[in-house]
Amino acid sequence: MECYYEIGLFLVFTMATFCLNSKKHHTGTTLCGVFIIVVIFLTMPAFPEDKFILPNRLGPKNFDYKIINAFVNSGDKGILTAFKGDPEMRGTHLQLSYYLKAGESFKAEFLIGNYTDQVVDYFILCLMDYKQQEFVFNGKRATSHPVSIKPGERVIYAVTLDNIEKGAHDFLLIAVKTLRDSDNPAEADFPLLFHRANIFVESYSFPRISYNEFYQKPSDFQVFKIVINKSQEVNHFEELYYDTKSSSDKLQFYIHINNSYSDDALHFAIVPFDDTKQISFRQLDENVLYYYLKSKTKSVIKVNADLKYQKGSLWAINIDNPYSRLETEDGRMAQIPTIVRISNTIKFR
Repeated sequence: MECYYEIGLFLVFTMATFCLNSKKHHTGTTLCGVFIIVVIFLTMPAFPEDKFILPNRLGPKNFDYKIINAFVNSGDKGILTAFKGDPEMRGTHLQLSYYLKAGESFKAEFLIGNYTDQVVDYFILCLMDYKQQEFVFNGKRATSHPVSIKPGERVIYAVTLDNIEKGAHDFLLIAVKTLRDSDNPAEADFPLLFHRANIFVESYSFPRISYNEFYQKPSDFQVFKIVINKSQEVNHFEELYYDTKSSSDKLQFYIHINNSYSDDALHFAIVPFDDTKQISFRQLDENVLYYYLKSKTKSVIKVNADLKYQKGSLWAINIDNPYSRLETEDGRMAQIPTIVRISNTIKFR
């Protein structure tokens, strides 16, 4: 059995998500589509500006080694991660909420354990409110940090993020797997590890944002998918892994998305990357695309991007319910989808 454990955050959901991400998606017949024929702007209600109260208690001092050791002793193969804010960050037991004073740096630790038979390589990125950040990781300041972990090795990395503005924020630390030339990208295990949390800096109010609603068709997919390829057909969810970069350094591609939830219309955020750098949707002049999908529907988004690397890669992540509280006031996980998913990666040659 192979699985991915993220201690204290969406344990069941992440296991299911990454098992699904390791499989190649197949679709049947295709239908022609019309792209971005309508844009409807929706305003997400903000939480009321209640008086901010800094909790008196400090956060947990240690990782939950009871759960960590249970996984290690089970003998299962997989990647284990855990995240813990420093006690002064006043993190909750689930590590989904942190409470800071204005001007205070966010400090935490990120644990990765490799319980597979192969060396695993990742690069670590930090996003605050869906924008890539420069941050200190294991003593070095950069926007991307590579790590390599041997079989049976468990490593704890220190994380520091400075200059956090007053307000409520969506914090995301992601580890994206680096594939070797000999790896089959369609069969990559554990392509994305992540920890998502709210950071409240003297305020509980999230920013107000607008959502795009694209042309949608009914979908019978049973799982959520985000796929990047060069097809404009709505039903064409076949993953593209290699392409030749044009001499103009401009690439037109299509992001195929669906909402597999049967009952709920949902809001999402898509963040695109060129190699390890966040990029903009050129025609929107934005590096985050907020969109809305009705339940059991699919859509395709035509996107142009300026790629800056001679040999790079194009990929994206999809985030459920941007700017949402991830846990209730009594410390329980919020009963809404809050998963982060990764698309296929297109490598340019």
